[in-house]
Amino acid sequence: MKQFIQALLFATLLIFTGCSSDSNTTSSSTDTNVTDTNTTDTNTSDIITPTEGYTVVKRVDNIGSIDVITEYNSKLYLANSDGLLYVYSLSNPSSPQLLASYDTGDTVEDIAVVDDTIYVANNQNGLLILTLNQENAFVDVTSLSMSGYARGVDVENNTIYIASGYGGINSFDLTTLTKYDAVDVEGDFTDSIVIKDNYAITSDAYNSFSTVTNIAQKEKVAQLEKPHSFYEARDDLTFTHDKNTLFLADGTGGFKIFDVSNIEAPVELVSTESLTKDAQHITLSQDESLAFVSTLNNGIDIYEIYGFDHANLVEHVDLNESMSQVVGSSDSALGENGEYLYIAAKQSGLIVLALPFKTTPIIAPSISLLDITNWDVYGSAAYVMNNLVVGDDIGYDSDDVDNDSNIWNALADGSTQYDYDVVVSTMDLTPPIRLNFTGVLNSTHYGYNEIGIGLKSENFTDVIGEGIPVSAKATFNLNWETPDALEVFVTNSGYINTSLTDSTSFSGDFSIDWDGNLVSFYYDNILVAQEPLTYKEGEVFKIFIKTYESSFNFSKVELN
Repeated sequence: MKQFIQALLFATLLIFTGCSSDSNTTSSSTDTNVTDTNTTDTNTSDIITPTEGYTVVKRVDNIGSIDVITEYNSKLYLANSDGLLYVYSLSNPSSPQLLASYDTGDTVEDIAVVDDTIYVANNQNGLLILTLNQENAFVDVTSLSMSGYARGVDVENNTIYIASGYGGINSFDLTTLTKYDAVDVEGDFTDSIVIKDNYAITSDAYNSFSTVTNIAQKEKVAQLEKPHSFYEARDDLTFTHDKNTLFLADGTGGFKIFDVSNIEAPVELVSTESLTKDAQHITLSQDESLAFVSTLNNGIDIYEIYGFDHANLVEHVDLNESMSQVVGSSDSALGENGEYLYIAAKQSGLIVLALPFKTTPIIAPSISLLDITNWDVYGSAAYVMNNLVVGDDIGYDSDDVDNDSNIWNALADGSTQYDYDVVVSTMDLTPPIRLNFTGVLNSTHYGYNEIGIGLKSENFTDVIGEGIPVSAKATFNLNWETPDALEVFVTNSGYINTSLTDSTSFSGDFSIDWDGNLVSFYYDNILVAQEPLTYKEGEVFKIFIKTYESSFNFSKVELN
């Protein structure tokens, strides 16, 4: 009975996808109309002069209604609504050239490519596996059946994973093609899939959520809300390179950005409901500073997303698809050179959009601060064997046994009883500030140990008893009140427990990322705390390290 109901739902789904949309979206003042500069493959009537540098340089409009597009290793893999698979060479990125085509026999729902092998989610036909040889002929064609329908495919961990509609998740060994036991997924129709480690994130065609499933344990561990999606968001899940951030298209509600560094506890960072409507698919620029959002009815929205904790709509590109009686884009892929966006247009084939700027990786150089010359030293600190060492093992030191003058506390109030060792960066900073530390932070039973960002004192003069040079703004903190716990401190929020404990020390990678509105703390690349922190015009900041009765040892201190 359940399968009958699910099959009925699927039939309803097909009816919905066959309907055209009558929705019209009015372009904003930032809209950019684009048109074709290559008339070989397209109807050139009603050409509109492009502005702002976005230009359609190629249209291939004799290949049907393209629903799926994937770029891999300088090739485009496309499929139309009739199940025809096309492979194009991008040796000339502005003018893709057809290499081969293949009739799959059913609707192509998704494509994954690894080396020369193409994995096609072929709906009721199951999983189709093809290899393209050097003569551009398809060889070693294999079809694998499964429970349900093949709706989405991802290849990870030497395994092929398939979102299988009412069949949940099916999977096969990549080498032997041995079928594993299917994994049930909460919902009615598992429609798309991405894999991180041993977890699958899937979207459901009929329900307003995506599910995180532990594949080995075969159990749901988390849920991502997408209240606006109803089928129109296909291939709606996009990871960043490190798979710690997830973009989820939410149909009429725009898209959402989630921190999934802890996959079992996703954190929603951004929702664009008020900006983009009918978001279907998201393609990230190679430096991950831009998101190209395909919309169902209205071209491409381009967002600035640097840092992933904000999304600023910077451009809307109207594709002028009325020329071909087309309602809008379906899917998109970015070429490896970053200069062209390849767009699957409903009923209009392939569109090649030239970008007015390259999106190849722009890697900001890291500034190493290990050398002691980068710091003003108050107490004991040294640069030893390529490591920055701050502090010593003397805390209560009224006799100044270590001969460092107990200068920190002397600056604050003239006392020499307590002996804090502190270094303050000579460099002045303003947000965005991104810090990375690698080393050992020792716990304290008597004082306050911290590393991070401090507010520069405006009138500091190095005079004893007249104040310290910097006050804590956003720091990792170990203190005598909770000596076994790693905490963070944020101005106006106070001390926040990260739930990390250790009896003696914390060793690893520590990162602080502050964009001027939100500060995020990472330990070993896992988000452990996040708090609002608003930058005020005119404020100047320093990096500082402060320790009591123990030393901190760092092999890396970098500013990005």
